[in-house]
Order: sequence, then C-alpha cells, then structure tokens
Amino acid sequence: MMNEEWSRETTQLKRLNTLDSDATTSSSREDDSSDNLSASDDYISDDDSDDDEDDALYEPKPRICFESVYAMSTRDKIGEGTYGVVYAATHRESNARVAVKCFDKSTMDLADTVQLLREVDVLRMIHHSHVIKFVDFFDEPQHYYLVTELVNGGDLFDRLARRKVYAEEKVRALVLTLLKTVESLHGLNIVHGDLKLENILLTSTDNDVSIKLCDFGFARHDMNDELTGHWGSTEYMAPEIFSCARYGRQADVWSVGVITYMLLSGVSPFGGQTKAELVTNIQRGHVAFPAIFWRRVSAQAKAFVSTMLVANPRNRSTIQDLLAHPWLQEPAPLAIKSKPRAVN
Repeated sequence: MMNEEWSRETTQLKRLNTLDSDATTSSSREDDSSDNLSASDDYISDDDSDDDEDDALYEPKPRICFESVYAMSTRDKIGEGTYGVVYAATHRESNARVAVKCFDKSTMDLADTVQLLREVDVLRMIHHSHVIKFVDFFDEPQHYYLVTELVNGGDLFDRLARRKVYAEEKVRALVLTLLKTVESLHGLNIVHGDLKLENILLTSTDNDVSIKLCDFGFARHDMNDELTGHWGSTEYMAPEIFSCARYGRQADVWSVGVITYMLLSGVSPFGGQTKAELVTNIQRGHVAFPAIFWRRVSAQAKAFVSTMLVANPRNRSTIQDLLAHPWLQEPAPLAIKSKPRAVN
C-alpha cells in the first residue's frame, strides 16, 4: 500500500532497524529496574589504543543472542499465530518466567516486519497494569523474538468457549476494566486497532475478570490525525473502516461493543455465510437481541451495548459516555427473576 501512511511506516522500519543494528538488544523499561530482564546495551572503549592514533577506537560488545539470555523449549508452546509461535521461557539469571513470540523471518514480508516493529514501539511506551508488559526484543538472522510478561489464564475467547456465557455481573466488571484501559491508551494517542476476545488475556485460571490487553500489531500511535486503510479482525471491525472513511478512537469503541455483546449472549452480533455478507451486515449496523440468547440479560445492559454498536461513529458513545452509563455505575436487575412457587 504505497500511500502516505505506508511511507511513514517504512521510515519507521528503517529507523528501528538502525537502532537494532547499533545496539545489542532493546532494553526493557528503564524505570522498572526490579523487573529488568534485558541484556545490556552499553558500549566499551579501547583504552589500550596507541596514543599517536588520531581517532579513539570504540568496539561494541558482541551482540547478545536470545538463547544466551533465555532458556526455551518447544515443549513449552502456549500459542500460535500466522507468523509465529508463542512459548513460555525462563530468564537464565533470574529464573523469571516470560512469554516469547518467535517470528520466522522467512515467512515475513516488509509489511509484516513493519507491523511487528510497530508493536514493539508501542509496547515500549505503555506502562499499565492491564496491558501486557514489554520485557525485551531480539533481532537475529533468522528470527525475531518479542519477550513479554507471562500470564497463565489463557485468552478470553477460550474462557468464553468453556463458560458459554458470562454472568452479567462479571461482564460489567470486566468491561469496566477494559474501557478504563482503552481510555488510558487513547490518552497516550494510541488506538489498539484489534480489540477482540483473543487479544484479551486472563491473569489466572480461577479469575474470570482480571485481564491484560495484548497483541498491538495493528495499533497506531499519534492519533491526532484519523486513519484510513483496512486493519483489524473483520468480525470486530467498525463500519467506517470498510467504507474507506477516516476513523480513529471510535473504532475501538465499536470493538468493545462487539466484545460485550458476545460475553453477554455467547454469540456474535453480526453474522454471514461469507465474509462479504458479514461486512454488509456490519455496515448496516442493525443490532438485534434475540430472546433465546438475551432473555436473562437486563434491559439496561442491552441499552449499554446498543450505544456502542452505532454505525455512524459520530453518534456512537465515547469512552467517557460509556464510563458514565448507569449500567456500569451499579448492579442492574436481571431481566427475568425466578417465578414464585404456586400455592395449592
């Protein structure tokens, strides 16, 4: 896609590749020294050089490779995507457990590499308890390694598949956390761009609402200007993305609406026999609440979801509107209560 945005991204790629070639590895966050698992980026000088040489000689330390810092086994595979595999690994010195995304360079083109480096760039900026924490990044001849904190609860898609449907009280707590996290990202001028059940991780197997956002490959920074082009996952994408209109933060709001609908009902708000039919249904923005899936969900919850799934982004609720919505302020009554027993 040879447009202005593509030009910016290729420039970013050149900049980041230059940084990677000049340093041993990318360091983890400097202000969190207690959790710093990164290899050193320092340079040493050659103090024994001859005095009569005009220029001082500086030799960098040898590049530190991933395997010298982390121990990883193929037996510890925890996930797989289009371009890479995710493993659990161990930091050799501290024994801290981490997650490692391993990307095979032979399967990646320039656009894929730009997407990965964008994710690294964005993750380095974020310091938030509900966003997966960046630890390290390695650029090696055959692979890229993106190291992040490890969480053990799986993703929200798999959790919902096991639960079938979430209780309304749990959905309220989870969505409140999700909205506040997205609000913080938008405050940094970051749009996630790919909010979906699979990109929401749970921190433990016995807690259904403690979450962390991950996968920032489609994220965009510096959102003072709106974007064009297609990105994200079709089922969760806002209508304005398909119509080639300019879009921004409100696209994330739509995705939160789809997630909330699915958690409350166990089904997707939009369907289709083909991708084209799915896109058409999304663009129409006609949201239904079939009784078979929604009979035990409160009217206030339905109203909350409806304000997010509005086709026109100008009429769609903002994050601030949603955080002030009555459904998030206090527990809402269930739509159907137990019937009293008949008296004979």
